[in-house]
Amino acid sequence: MARVKVNRTFLRRLLAWLSLVGATTSALVLAEEVRIPGTSVTLDAPAGFAVSRSFAGLESARDGSSITVAELPLEGYDQLLPVFESLSAAVEAFTPKGVVIERAEAYDVGGEKVPVLVGKQGTAAGDVAKYLALYRGGTTVLLTFNVFDSEHLSPGAVEAVMRSVRLSAPLTLQQQVDALPFAFEVAPPFRLSGVLGGSAVLLTTFEGTDPSGTKPAIIIARSLSPVAPTPAAEEVNERLLQSTRGFEGAEVLVRQAAQFGGGAASYLEARSGTRKLLHYVRVAPDGMYLRLAAFGDGDALAGVSAAVAAIAASVAPR
Repeated sequence: MARVKVNRTFLRRLLAWLSLVGATTSALVLAEEVRIPGTSVTLDAPAGFAVSRSFAGLESARDGSSITVAELPLEGYDQLLPVFESLSAAVEAFTPKGVVIERAEAYDVGGEKVPVLVGKQGTAAGDVAKYLALYRGGTTVLLTFNVFDSEHLSPGAVEAVMRSVRLSAPLTLQQQVDALPFAFEVAPPFRLSGVLGGSAVLLTTFEGTDPSGTKPAIIIARSLSPVAPTPAAEEVNERLLQSTRGFEGAEVLVRQAAQFGGGAASYLEARSGTRKLLHYVRVAPDGMYLRLAAFGDGDALAGVSAAVAAIAASVAPR
């Protein structure tokens, strides 16, 4: 089988999003089928899991385990397939993100082969079992399981959920936006570019992609889980800045209080080389945060700063 060269930019963006995320073998009793809002995915939800209000997928109130759904462009399937079919390629791709891939396998789902990666990821609370399944429908669908307690969601139950997946016609971009856990308004020259994982939206000032990262763009996102214990927005803003690709060691130019996301928030401006980042963060009382990151060449970003401010002022939780 011919190998497809992996698009490193595409893969880095996907892995960045994934990082922003001795068991029994008997499967749990499965509840009725559930359509994941904002996606083309329907599946049988494990007992104890409910539709998340923070991202596209399911979550367990018992231990925080989650099943996330990310829909990507159809061409993304051919970019990701070589990683899912080769254990060595998977290890190389995921290790830098702190995910230890232990094995690669495949399941038959409706007559189609679905490649699966199995591993774990270390967290402050201990290792989290991680399962990733890749589907091809009208879009590329990535199903990710983050399991804190295998007694609550066993490997057998994970497999049963993977085999239950049904894909329907893809949603329009506007339907995906309408399912986000926050509302916002677009101001020119920015335009809707894409939704990832039901928890983030990308706004750009250009068509296609910008590997250089110099053309102004905005990402608005809600956290997949609460920050605990709940720190001040200023602390979370600094922490998120240090984990933003390309701005890890950025110089902070401005620190100030702001109004964003429905209340008091933190605002930072940072510079890394010729690139600049404008960053708003609000932490809600439940520990969930909303963030807006506008980035690009400093001069170009200055030219659209009024639009950035207008978009930031429109962001509100749903």
